[in-house]
Amino acid sequence: MAKNLNKDTVYRAAKPKEKDYMINDGGGLYMLVTKNGTRSWLFVYTFNQKRRKTSLGIYPANTLEASRIKALTAAEDIAKGINHIGLQIDVAFFIIRVRQNFKECFVNIIKNCGGCY
Repeated sequence: MAKNLNKDTVYRAAKPKEKDYMINDGGGLYMLVTKNGTRSWLFVYTFNQKRRKTSLGIYPANTLEASRIKALTAAEDIAKGINHIGLQIDVAFFIIRVRQNFKECFVNIIKNCGGCY
């Protein structure tokens, strides 16, 4: 798989079109150019036989070099069977569940206490 296909000038010159489009940099790294002109980095990969996409940030705040490093790191982890992107989603879901359970417990204590303070 070819990597580092383009120079930064290609991405700087990317202009919006009628539809969103992607520019391939190789190694699963793409620049998504939206019809409103936003340019963002995407990492496209396969994990557990499912095709997935994740954002690596908005260009030019996230440079080409920084995005290449992020994509390379993510690709190495995925090759080892580690999906940090999926872990982030799982952790966020876990935090939401803990908050809901805490709220339920707190409400039950208040209801059952009945003024015992």
